[in-house]
Amino acid sequence: MSRSLLSDLARRLRSLLAPIAFGLLAGCGGAKAPDTAPTVASVTAGDGQVIVVFQQDPSLSYWIFGANSPSISIKDWFNLPHAVSLHPSYSPQIFGGLLNTVGAYTFIMNATSNGSPAGPTSPVFTATPRLAGNTWNDYTGAGGFPAANMKAMAFAPGAYPLAYQSGTYLAAGAGGAVYTSVDLPYAAALGQAPTWTLRNSTLSSNLNAAVWTGSAFVVAGDNGSVAWTTDGSTWTQPSGMVFNLTGGGTVAQADITFRGLTYSANAYVAATSVATGGAPSAMIFTSNDLVTWTQQASTVVPISANLNWAGILPGAYCIVGDGGALFTSSDAVNWTNYSISGGANLRGGAGGIASNAGGVTYAVVVGDGGKVYSTTDGINWTAASSTPAGSTHLRSVTFGSRFMAVGDAGTVIFSDDGLTWSAPTNPPSGTLRATLYALGAYVAVGDGGKLVAAY
Repeated sequence: MSRSLLSDLARRLRSLLAPIAFGLLAGCGGAKAPDTAPTVASVTAGDGQVIVVFQQDPSLSYWIFGANSPSISIKDWFNLPHAVSLHPSYSPQIFGGLLNTVGAYTFIMNATSNGSPAGPTSPVFTATPRLAGNTWNDYTGAGGFPAANMKAMAFAPGAYPLAYQSGTYLAAGAGGAVYTSVDLPYAAALGQAPTWTLRNSTLSSNLNAAVWTGSAFVVAGDNGSVAWTTDGSTWTQPSGMVFNLTGGGTVAQADITFRGLTYSANAYVAATSVATGGAPSAMIFTSNDLVTWTQQASTVVPISANLNWAGILPGAYCIVGDGGALFTSSDAVNWTNYSISGGANLRGGAGGIASNAGGVTYAVVVGDGGKVYSTTDGINWTAASSTPAGSTHLRSVTFGSRFMAVGDAGTVIFSDDGLTWSAPTNPPSGTLRATLYALGAYVAVGDGGKLVAAY
């Protein structure tokens, strides 16, 4: 079915269902309707969203209605362009799923009480969603975030179907440090620093990687350290871990350094450095249970390459490393070498359809010297002609509504097409080693407890 037909169907369904919902709001239940309209304290525009702060009475149930229109009323909101609604709403409320490209949205609120008719509507309020990344807030040293060097991040989304409203951020780093936060980016809307909670990971080794599996956070690092949790509080270290080599034999857990870790389709894929008596060897290991690990691609991965990152690019697992090392696989077992000749040391990757990419999916990898390489087919990689990063090392890249890369000396660059890169007007400072996008915010952590975010 074409997009236009789907859009027409959506409009028809909205036109049919919205009056029914309005009728229920206007006359349902036997309870008395609220006497006063909701009081909106602030509305903060974000990336594909707004954050609404209002005075909340816990005895009431709140509704928010919006549309891409210069005016709105409770009677006709569902017939306006890009009409949206949200119930129940709680202050502060992330209202996501908005478009960055259509201009201002107008919103209106009302409330019900124990199934009563709807009460009076709030005054109309307006906000214009826009791409994030041009202005960064520095929260270093605030909200309980540690002064340790932090190297990895992961995010667990909130409950379906409104996952964009909530979730848990995790940051991991030196000495087994693990911290979580659940109030980003709500804190920004309230003008506050996000709150971070120390988690006892039960590990003491440096942590270099973190991943959310859909049911658990997993962190990994030096000395073969691995731990996982489903609630952030209780952590488990897999016992009896075995690392099997392709040619037979095993590697001691203490000789393994996890440098990158990803998860998909019930398989963990790890980029490791293995101490085997001489210079460390680069190896790829996979596991289904975090206990038994199997070496993969022993004939593909050059021993001299230092692997730095493991992740998922569109349609494939990907691992990158020093000297332009780049390996991809569709099944985590059979790997292909697409190493970039004469390439820089690569540190991270991401993929997606940027706002100005004309619907084309790009995969991007970044590395030392500000190098950026992109591809549309996973085979032919092209270097960006120039980037604002100059010779500064890029450590990590993520994709939200645009590509965002971070690195040394507070370097941040972004791209809206996967090819052309720009620097923000107000960049952060400090060495940034990991970044991710969630809840409409780009968040990055780094050395000395550096914590920055762009909404």
